[in-house]
Amino acid sequence: MGSSFFKWIGFRFWFFSFLGASFVWGESFYLVERRWDDLIQDEPVLYACELPDSTRKVLLHGEKILVNLFDADHLDIDELVVERFEPEVESLKNETPDVATSEGYKVRRRTYRGAYASSYGAYAGPSSSYYYTYSSKEIQRSTSPDLIREVEWAVKNIDIDSIDLKIEQMRLSHRKWTDRTGRMPGSGSSRLIRESNYAYLERLDDFIGAWTELNQAINDYRKKAQEGQMARAETLQQWQRFERNELKALKMFFDSPGVVRIESEGEQIYNIPADSLQKDLILECQVSGRTLYFTLNSEIGGALHPLQLIPVRASSAPEPSSDDPFLNLEK
Repeated sequence: MGSSFFKWIGFRFWFFSFLGASFVWGESFYLVERRWDDLIQDEPVLYACELPDSTRKVLLHGEKILVNLFDADHLDIDELVVERFEPEVESLKNETPDVATSEGYKVRRRTYRGAYASSYGAYAGPSSSYYYTYSSKEIQRSTSPDLIREVEWAVKNIDIDSIDLKIEQMRLSHRKWTDRTGRMPGSGSSRLIRESNYAYLERLDDFIGAWTELNQAINDYRKKAQEGQMARAETLQQWQRFERNELKALKMFFDSPGVVRIESEGEQIYNIPADSLQKDLILECQVSGRTLYFTLNSEIGGALHPLQLIPVRASSAPEPSSDDPFLNLEK
């Protein structure tokens, strides 16, 4: 009786201990820093808590200041421009005007003197007389190859830093070939080449306009980024005021007993208890000897900071489908 009773008590203790451990075990996450990977020092610490509205407001205000300060000081404007506009440059290069063609008829005149033979029979006339026959042939002429080569060469080597130069090259080609085409004869095959050139030059004019618009957008973006760098002094003053006042209040809050502190398990991997996953997660990190705080599951009003938690593994593996082509392969 006594032995069975203690076994029963032991089983109940093991069972409920297992349930409790399963409930608080939680999930592992990896901290991704992206463009700030060379700013944050040591292994950051996570805090899990219910943020009061007043504390959340202070935290997000400081976060916005830090995002502006770090990005203005850390990011290279040229890299920003390339990242933002390089896909548009490559896409526009593929829209280079196609060769234009024109079709028509070329009339051929044959001259006979004195006599000639035709399908209507032979004809003999005075030796001093001239007789003519006419025939026509359908022909096709395309844009002058030299014009095509000039434009394709300019587009082939274009990049963000050379757009101004390449636009000017294409404008020079447009003016040169407009003048040259205008002096071409207006009859025969020359007329068809002339028409093809004018059709191509009209497309080229639209193409140059598209590059001009893109170049203006790049210049506007670069100017705005430079203005952001110039505003760095003002942003630094905002941070200094925040650091003297609100930052101290944040540190006192996160040092209070009701906040769960989660240390890194190494290589910026964190095991977050299940009951903390539904709470606000705050990152505490060291940058230039200062203790800073960032939200990890809340959005900032404007730009988002690059810090993010990524699950290390899926919570459960899906069952393989019978249609899976790798079903019988060893992993």
